[in-house]
Amino acid sequence: GTTDLLADFDVPDPDGYHPQETISDELLRHLEEQAKRLYEETDLSICLGESVTDLQVQPGGMIGAMILMVEEPDVMQAFLEKSMEASLKQIALLDQAVGKYVDILSIAHDFGDNRGVTIGADLWRKIYKPYYKRYFEGWKKTTDMKINLHSCGSIASIMGDLIECGVQVVNPIQTSAA
Repeated sequence: GTTDLLADFDVPDPDGYHPQETISDELLRHLEEQAKRLYEETDLSICLGESVTDLQVQPGGMIGAMILMVEEPDVMQAFLEKSMEASLKQIALLDQAVGKYVDILSIAHDFGDNRGVTIGADLWRKIYKPYYKRYFEGWKKTTDMKINLHSCGSIASIMGDLIECGVQVVNPIQTSAA
């Protein structure tokens, strides 16, 4: 028989999801001071760590998000849309504060496990690829900071897709994974 994945699952409402779109002035000034100091006092390339909303949103938790991707993809996509819009607003603020000093901005999304893409490459392409393409296009229109994506696991099956989307740096390449 078949299993109704939604039977015991309360589908989250994307209308109630409001990811942070701003970064405090205090934090922006602190980042600006630190980035300026490193820029002026060293010859290092400056990479700003994960400091923006990313697309790693999991409404209903990890299992809930997986259920949504299969059973209610439009709901999952509504969450991704809001996350993407919020992140692009934050990137614009960061660009104003540190864009002239920082070379690379990092985000994270753990797509893989030791065997491969956790949700499978085909579902990843259906759910995430359109958003990452638009996200990275918006990013590149907003700032010259390079895109550094952290993902654990084996993501070899979607590496070409990520490049098509516009990713510029992937960290790490997990050599212990398939």
